[in-house]
Amino acid sequence: MNELIQEIHREFSQGVTFLEQGLPEAALACFLKVREQSQDSAILFLYSGIALHELKRFAEAADCYQKAIKIEPESGEAHNNLGNSLLALGQFELAAGSFLTASSLLPASPVPLATLARSEEHTSELQSPCNL
Repeated sequence: MNELIQEIHREFSQGVTFLEQGLPEAALACFLKVREQSQDSAILFLYSGIALHELKRFAEAADCYQKAIKIEPESGEAHNNLGNSLLALGQFELAAGSFLTASSLLPASPVPLATLARSEEHTSELQSPCNL
């Protein structure tokens, strides 16, 4: 059993390293392997979502972030990342809700509110009669 835990840890760490090296496909393969060998965890879904988002598989990334949130509702990072994936999918109102939740969970971080402001600017530009 101890060997299995060590293998899972090695595989997860390798996935994180691949993400840091800009290799999201290789990272995702590692995270999927870990998911096959272990229980679901918020951190595993979070990192799987990051890899999927970098691969522009936004709907799948959003699904991973939602699973992470279901396991760990207080994860500000998962809420923020969900907002980014929803934004990429054009779901501005849902994204705004995710950014607001992230902001309340991460009060020291300006990122969720800054992203929310940029998304609102983008939404108003899309709705402007000048752009029709």
